[in-house]
Amino acid sequence: MTLNGQMENFLSAMEYPARPSDLIREALRDGFTDDDVLIFAMLDEHSYHGAFEVRRSLSLEGSLVSSLV
Repeated sequence: MTLNGQMENFLSAMEYPARPSDLIREALRDGFTDDDVLIFAMLDEHSYHGAFEVRRSLSLEGSLVSSLV
């Protein structure tokens, strides 16, 4: 799965640790659409310690996430 540039920038700028609810809240504040933040709603509910963990978890979601990005 490849994230678009805006999503990559967002994940890189995010403060960690962060839970999916933190990612959703901050993405909405940054002007992402509801459809964009659905990606974060698919994450397992635990603290992520960096953008790499979020990317890894999203990549494990497979083609469902790819179709949303």
